[in-house]
Amino acid sequence: FRRNTSVISIIIVQCSNARVLFDALAAAIPSNSTLRHLELGRLGSDDSDGLSAILLALGKNTGLKTLSVNVGNSMNESLSKAMKDGLGMNETLENLTLERIHMNDDNADVWWKALSFLRTKKGLKSLVLSVQDGDTESCLSAFCIGIAAVLQDNESLESLAVQSRNI
Repeated sequence: FRRNTSVISIIIVQCSNARVLFDALAAAIPSNSTLRHLELGRLGSDDSDGLSAILLALGKNTGLKTLSVNVGNSMNESLSKAMKDGLGMNETLENLTLERIHMNDDNADVWWKALSFLRTKKGLKSLVLSVQDGDTESCLSAFCIGIAAVLQDNESLESLAVQSRNI
């Protein structure tokens, strides 16, 4: 993948214990400028370190336009920092989808740190946030209010969808 200049799309639908694959992607992403679309489907519970490595690597990628990640229950401090730093530094990302966000009172602070890059993210045109049902009504309301506050100064966003769905 590092030397392949024809791959424009990678979709990983479901993968558990995919550390080797994620490590290879993380190593190749910074030097690959042809990748335009990356979709990471349902991940295994042990894959947050690999996902963190990929998100950090995206900070150096110069081609990616669309990223879709099924986050699920994998949010932790490491993943939060990787999302903030990696996606915050990426200058080409235009479309971002975060699926199965599981936000509750216990992890809300970690999520807000992760999403803080949206405040100043230039170039992002489309944002889809799909919140997993089962969170409290007050937590979902706070999430929507928080997203509005974070995006208040964002001048590039053209499309926003915040969804709550039962998955």
